[in-house]
Amino acid sequence: MLIKKMQVEHPTTPGKYNGYSTAQIYRQLDWLNKSGIVSKITVEEVKAYGINETNPNAVYLVLTTTDKRKVHLDHLFNTFDEQDSDEKKDTLDEFNVYASSFLLTPDRLDALTQFFTDADEELTSKLLNIFYNHQRFNKIEPSNTCDFLDILHDLLKKYPTGLSIDPNFRRNLIFLLSHYQDPIIIEQIKFDLKHGLLTQYKEQYLEAASIIDQYSEELFECYRELRRKAKPEQRQALLELIKSAVKKSSNPKVRDDNFAALNSSPLPKNLKIKMPRLGGRR
Repeated sequence: MLIKKMQVEHPTTPGKYNGYSTAQIYRQLDWLNKSGIVSKITVEEVKAYGINETNPNAVYLVLTTTDKRKVHLDHLFNTFDEQDSDEKKDTLDEFNVYASSFLLTPDRLDALTQFFTDADEELTSKLLNIFYNHQRFNKIEPSNTCDFLDILHDLLKKYPTGLSIDPNFRRNLIFLLSHYQDPIIIEQIKFDLKHGLLTQYKEQYLEAASIIDQYSEELFECYRELRRKAKPEQRQALLELIKSAVKKSSNPKVRDDNFAALNSSPLPKNLKIKMPRLGGRR
C-alpha cells in the first residue's frame, strides 16, 4: 500500500525524474527500521490499533514513539483494577486522548464492563464514552453482547434523562442501544413522551430508524393518544421521528443532516503502511 502510494505520487518522468523504484523504497524503510524511527509490529499487535488483519504474513510499521506509548497505555490497562476511582478516571481520559493510535480489543472492552458496578457518575460517564467511541468511530465492541446489553439497560433505568455532568451521556447510551436494535428504545421513547421530553431528545433517536420502523404501528397508537391528551408538541415530534425512521429504514443511504457532522475518525497515517516483509522478494 505504501509503495504504491509513493510511486503514484512520485511517478517517473522520462529524461527528468526517475521516481521511486520498489527497491529504493525497501532500502529506505529498512533504514528507518534499523535506525529506530519506525518499528515493525505483528498481526496480533495491530489489532490494538483497530485493524483486523487476516494475512498472517502482513507486516505493519508504526512510529517508534507510538509503539512506546502503547507499552505505557498497556501498563495502565493491565493495572486498571488496582487503581482507585480517581486514578481510573485519569486513565480513561488518557485513553481518549490517544484514541486515534490506541484502541481496545473486544476482550479488553469485556474486561472494562465490570467497572460499571459501583462506579460514580463521573466514572460511569467516562467508561461509557470509551464504548461509544470504539463502536461509533472504529466499529469495535465487546464480544460479550448479552452482558453489555444488561449493563446498558441498567444505565438507562438508572439515568433515564442522562447525567447533568455529561450532556452527551444519554446520547451515547441511546446510540449504543440503537446499534443493537434493542426494543428498550421504544420504551424510552414512551418515557420521553410521558414526561414531555421527546421534543428535547428527538435527535438522539436518529440512529434507531430500523427499530422505530419495526414498532411504528405501536408508536402510532401513542400518537393518537397524544391527540386525546392535547399534547401537540410531543405529538408532532413523534410524527417527525416516525417519518424520518421509515424514510431512512427504506433507504439506508439517507442520512439525517443532524448526524452529517459526526464523521468517523480516520486511522492514523502511520498505520497505513502495509508491505511484504522487509528484505523479502519484491
